Amino acid sequence: MIKLIASDLDGTLAHADGSIPTETFSCVRELERKGVQFVVATGRQGFTVYEHFKPVLDSIYLIADNGALIYHEGKTVSVTELNQDRAKELIQNLEQFTDLDAIICCENNAYSKDASDALREAVKVYYQRLDYIASVEEIKEPIIKIAIYAPKGFTEEEKKWLTNNYSDVFTVTVSAKQWIDIGNPSVSKGIALEKIMKECNVKREEAMAFGDYFNDESMLKAVEEGYAMENAPEEMKAHAKHIASTGKVLDIIREKVLS
Repeated sequence: MIKLIASDLDGTLAHADGSIPTETFSCVRELERKGVQFVVATGRQGFTVYEHFKPVLDSIYLIADNGALIYHEGKTVSVTELNQDRAKELIQNLEQFTDLDAIICCENNAYSKDASDALREAVKVYYQRLDYIASVEEIKEPIIKIAIYAPKGFTEEEKKWLTNNYSDVFTVTVSAKQWIDIGNPSVSKGIALEKIMKECNVKREEAMAFGDYFNDESMLKAVEEGYAMENAPEEMKAHAKHIASTGKVLDIIREKVLS
């Protein structure tokens, strides 16, 4: 019997334009009545996803910024920071790559330095609180994640540079074709989900999760009933028990859990 369901948003539950299907909220209420815990697990900014799910905040967990932020019933329960000195060093050193932009994520806001027009357009849905700054020194709160954007995708040189110089202190995770997320090694969607499962007394075989990219890998490994979306990379599908059609997350939940 399924007692907990976790779902990624972009490429998984959300529409192609980033919006949340309106029927999600009635589905969450049905799950609540049946005693099933719903968990949103996303790389999106905490404030943004908090706003998106306001209609059901009183009954769900939110995993934001790939696990750096966790909310329960609308309240912050966990915040995990990056190594601040190395994070600022990385941001400064990224300037050598003229085709890359960075979103600097904090608990209450996000920032971008010298952002391109492409970045400003790409992040409208995902970062509702985003300030454009001239210097990293303008940021007065701890950095919890860095999201690096490559409009045309990352070159092997760029990936190698990030891994060789920063994998000793950060996780370097491809979260979409155009995005690489820099995180604290002690957090991931899977680690956050396992904490929630323990708190809710849910066993691995009683949990279901949906995801589509490499930042979802740890989450799919944490549950027995893992679904990779059909649009996921082949390497991701290898970590899932099931393959789900794009846009069918709610249909699967209704068929497998609510029917």
